[in-house]
Order: sequence, then structure tokens, then C-alpha cells
Amino acid sequence: DSINYPLLTIGGKGFITVTANIDPKQVADLYNYFANGEIEKSRELHYKLLELNDIMFIEANPIPVKTALNLMGMVQNEFRLPLSGMSEDNLPKLKKALKTYGLIN
Repeated sequence: DSINYPLLTIGGKGFITVTANIDPKQVADLYNYFANGEIEKSRELHYKLLELNDIMFIEANPIPVKTALNLMGMVQNEFRLPLSGMSEDNLPKLKKALKTYGLIN
């Protein structure tokens, strides 16, 4: 996920990002700033979202994003095999990041 902004800088025309599932406005803003030539704003937002992007891959995808959406009250905390719930070691890290970004209380 954290490579999306650089892809735009070398000619990419868009990107798919896990982070857009939990913070769609910020991700859309990042792209729109870039597309409108506001490169510095896009770069600043990229670095602002970097920790959130990285936390989405603390475990196998889609475990962190589904857990985040559950913590945000948007989905049930259900996983189909072979996936399982987030580990007890990583859950506090995810919660901390979501709080830092104002996505949960």
C-alpha cells in the first residue's frame, strides 16, 4: 500500500489500496491532489497516511482491514478459513493506529 504514491510519480494512472476501505476520503484526496498537480499536498498526505498503510499489513490481508472495519462498527468480526482473527499481540497496535488517525475513539 505504501508504494501507491510513488507509482503515480512514475506514470501510474490510479491505484487500488486497502487503506481506502477504512479512510476513503483521505485516499481519494491523495489521488486528487496528485491528479490536480498539487504534488506537495499529495506527498504530505502520502507520508501522513504511511503508518496507517503499513498497519494494514501487520498480518495477512484482509485480517487487519476486516478487524479495523469491525472496530469502526462497520462489519462483523468474522473470518472464513484459512483466515483467523487478528493476534492478541497485534490488536493493540491496530487500535492505537486507528485512534491516532481518528477512526475510532
